[in-house]
Parts: sequence; C-alpha cells; structure tokens
Amino acid sequence: MQEGQAFEILTNYDDKECFVLAVAAISRIKENQAYELFKKLKGRFGWEGTIFNREDVEAYLERALTDEEWVKFQNTRSWMKGLDERLCEHGWPAVGAALDEAGIKNEDEDDG
Repeated sequence: MQEGQAFEILTNYDDKECFVLAVAAISRIKENQAYELFKKLKGRFGWEGTIFNREDVEAYLERALTDEEWVKFQNTRSWMKGLDERLCEHGWPAVGAALDEAGIKNEDEDDG
C-alpha cells in the first residue's frame, strides 16, 4: 500500500474490510493528510474541536521550527495533556449554549 492509497482508503471506506485497511493505513499517511482526514470526519459526524498543528505553533512563534524543536515541543506535558485539558474545560459552556439554542433540556430540568 502506498501513501496515496492509504489516504484514499481512509477517506472513502464504506464497509468493514475497507475499515480494516483504513486502520492499517493510519501509520502511512502524512501529517497534512491526517489533518484533512480529521476535517472530513468532523464534517461527516458533526464533530467540533480545535486542532493545533506545527503550522499554528510556527505562526505563533513567527518562525519555522526545526524538526528537533518540533519533537521536543510535542513531548512537553503542556502540549500533550495540558492543552487538551484547557480546551475541554472551556468547551463545556459552548456545549451548554448549543443545547440551549437547540431547545434541548436535561431530563431533570423542568419547563417552568
């Protein structure tokens, strides 16, 4: 399986056999393809979320990172776990606002 085939399988599977191939293809796709895959999955399933990638970090830094710097950065606790925790913490109010906007209530909430 070549890299182009891997991305094609990941983005176009319809059955169990293709899903197995898609999972196997994950180790072969490039970072930019992984981002495209994430965007397609978000669109298909209505997911929300924010992805920060190397380009975002470089834009913040206002310079390119070396590969060594990128690996060092990726291995920090702040990046691996801390950022996710902070995004999740601030995401719940948005979930609540969307539920309110849609008129969806918790079973324990009364209409009064």
